[in-house]
Amino acid sequence: MFDGKRDKVEHFIWQCNLVFAGDPANFVGHQNKITYTLSLICGGLAQEWARLKLDERTAVANGRPGAVEPFSSWLDFCVQIEDHFGNPNKEETAQTKLREIKQGGQQTEDFITDFQTYQTQTRFDEKALIDIFKHSVN
Repeated sequence: MFDGKRDKVEHFIWQCNLVFAGDPANFVGHQNKITYTLSLICGGLAQEWARLKLDERTAVANGRPGAVEPFSSWLDFCVQIEDHFGNPNKEETAQTKLREIKQGGQQTEDFITDFQTYQTQTRFDEKALIDIFKHSVN
């Protein structure tokens, strides 16, 4: 389920893609994928957004004059939901998180995994990453 929280949208899309990959017979076209995904959006503004998009799709299906399908493909759906609900400053957020991350009591392997998760999103060069790593690891 997706409730509109910015930090959850990428994970939500990733989980939907896993479902589609695991059941390709039921998710052949983008229409099935989009309908299924819209059904998992609930709560607050996210639910209202999904309802409006579903209403637009229903109008097209019913042949209402002037009605336009809101999504041209699964990729278009993903772009729209990320644009609407995603973090508009992913790079800056990752940079901040990377600067704040500390190993503390974590196992080294776990710390490195956390570090690598953010490092790929920062666009920092190798020298900057090494410096941050040295100040973050025990």
